[in-house]
Amino acid sequence: ICPEEIFEGPARFAITRRNHYMVENCDAVICYIEYEKGGAYKAVKLASKLNKQISNTNPIKIFL
Repeated sequence: ICPEEIFEGPARFAITRRNHYMVENCDAVICYIEYEKGGAYKAVKLASKLNKQISNTNPIKIFL
């Protein structure tokens, strides 16, 4: 998924902007989170704030 917003600003933030776009425009998030840090964790944390349905496929659950 490559919306136009991804290409605005520094290239090093493109993945973060894409994750943010995807979370805002979805109904549910399926993830595999191992650590409470990093881009995937931040995207799932945003999904939690936006009241999206979240399914973490990692058997060791991370609490948001």
